[in-house]
Amino acid sequence: MNVKGKLIREARMKKDFSQEYLANVLGISQSQYSKLENGDVSFDIQKLGQLLDELELNPLEIIEFSEKQQTFINSHNSHSAIVNSGEINSPLIYNDLEAIRKIIQEELSKKK
Repeated sequence: MNVKGKLIREARMKKDFSQEYLANVLGISQSQYSKLENGDVSFDIQKLGQLLDELELNPLEIIEFSEKQQTFINSHNSHSAIVNSGEINSPLIYNDLEAIRKIIQEELSKKK
């Protein structure tokens, strides 16, 4: 699964985590983690979930979606947007999680 490695790197550095620390959390080597962060290899869904939890990131922010997938996600988010202090916040709701799950399943089936 393709992710925005730069955002992952920025989140890691903001939390002052080393690549070695996150590699240990994910059960991989530091060099393998570096390849994941640099986009040289793809994340598997389980490791991505662990990383998102550790870095407290929203999957919608870091997964690189195709234009079609992004349109699908946006259509589900448009009805749940909340205007707060002039900013639009889109909380993850059940439908959003189902949309993400569907997209992830499509991506995984492409690799088979």
